[in-house]
Amino acid sequence: MTKGNTFKVITNRGSITVLGTQFNVNATDSKFEVNCYEGKVAVNYNEDEEILIKGQSNSAKNNKLFGNNHTTNVLNWLNGYTKYNKVELSEVIKDLQKYYKINITLPNKYKKQQFTGNLTHNDFNLALEKLFTSMEIKYNVDKNNTVIIE
Repeated sequence: MTKGNTFKVITNRGSITVLGTQFNVNATDSKFEVNCYEGKVAVNYNEDEEILIKGQSNSAKNNKLFGNNHTTNVLNWLNGYTKYNKVELSEVIKDLQKYYKINITLPNKYKKQQFTGNLTHNDFNLALEKLFTSMEIKYNVDKNNTVIIE
């Protein structure tokens, strides 16, 4: 790719046009989030389109884009952790299952609870302890690395 060329990142949830930038996309079946760290990107989602510049982000809720600001200058996942700000526990669990190849069955009563904090991608036990202890949820890990929530 030659510097200055535009290109598109296309996901099942939306597309991002790169206009000379540094950015991050987190797109899953239930999540669509774009953070711009440098330059600018055009974000298209359903009928919405927005241009993001450094320090701005978009996320999708109820099939609409919502703008926000962020203060991070680094792609956190490159440094081995994910930062969460009022994210539903069900979404955090999906990330943990992806990073650690584990199985967690989350009871319905916890799914909508929100988590704020950082979780490492490099230490399974530390990530579980930080998440569940901060939320006062009791858990155990069996011999097959299945997390059982009490």
